[in-house]
Amino acid sequence: FVDFKYIKVCAGNGGDGTIAFLKGLNGPIGPPAGGNGGRGGNIYITASKNITSLNNVLNRYMARSGSAGMGKQMHGHDGEDLDIVVPVGTLVKEFELLEDGERKLVVRGGAGGLGNTHFVTPTIPGPGIAGRGVRVEPIVLQLELKTMADAGLVGLPNAGKSTLLKATSNAHPKIAPYPFTTLNPYVGTIDFEDFWTMTIADIPGIIKGAHDNLGLGHRFLRHIERTKLLVYVIDLAGEAPWDDLATLQNELEAFQKDMTDRPSLIAANKADISEISKQNFAILKSKTKIPIVPISAKHEKNIRAFTGVMRKIVEEINRKEAAKSAVKTAEKNAVIASRIAARIALKNVDEKPIP
Repeated sequence: FVDFKYIKVCAGNGGDGTIAFLKGLNGPIGPPAGGNGGRGGNIYITASKNITSLNNVLNRYMARSGSAGMGKQMHGHDGEDLDIVVPVGTLVKEFELLEDGERKLVVRGGAGGLGNTHFVTPTIPGPGIAGRGVRVEPIVLQLELKTMADAGLVGLPNAGKSTLLKATSNAHPKIAPYPFTTLNPYVGTIDFEDFWTMTIADIPGIIKGAHDNLGLGHRFLRHIERTKLLVYVIDLAGEAPWDDLATLQNELEAFQKDMTDRPSLIAANKADISEISKQNFAILKSKTKIPIVPISAKHEKNIRAFTGVMRKIVEEINRKEAAKSAVKTAEKNAVIASRIAARIALKNVDEKPIP
């Protein structure tokens, strides 16, 4: 699993213009007829929901160059554009790809050189020069993948996140009875009976000091940035589950200010193990205002209730986001309408007859 990569890309060079002449009526050489060189291929980066990592992204990419111009004013062929396909959620230096199918131009191909027909002057009717195509220098791009999901499972190592992901979704993460089994984020889809779906991500275990990059902390924490709902997976069988919650919140807040302000839910795991788990659940509930649902991921107890609560929160988030988007669209349309009205008014003033 690769979520960070440097790649070297180079757009295609422009093809050279050519020097050519038509056959003259009264001599061997007639008027100039050199065609322009073709444009070099552009390089685009396109987001796709069908891939989940940067593993298959190559280290180097080069688009095809445009071909040279030809005689009889025939222009050279343009170089074929090149698409680099990356996962949705990829950050490319200065811009982000957040929608499936979103496409950005990153390097423009070189312009083709002009044929000698463009250099005709009254004093030089048959120029023997042509333009060279523009050469393009390679650049280095930095790609960074941040997992996108409706909900993100956050917890200490071995809290049961992977087991919960498997119990709720179609994902099949590795599960083992030792810490740091999960080293890469897994994303699964929860399918509800009414065909409504949501995505849920298993973020690798966070430890104390993760914001200082202990235990690959930065690599793990950045995958939480784009989850709409934080789901804290807390082990009720531990000595002090409320301290585990505090550790997680402190690490998230230290990594990115106000991250803990986003909608949250607690999955109180291993609630069926012993009386201690029940006591810890009561204490944890009294120490936080975050909604909390007792579950047993291993035995899949109370999972339906848990996913139902998640759905309710995510649907509310989606409604608010849709409302904000509608307001922005309305404001944008209002600005466009006012500009059009201003242009029409200005045109009417200009066309008003002089008395």
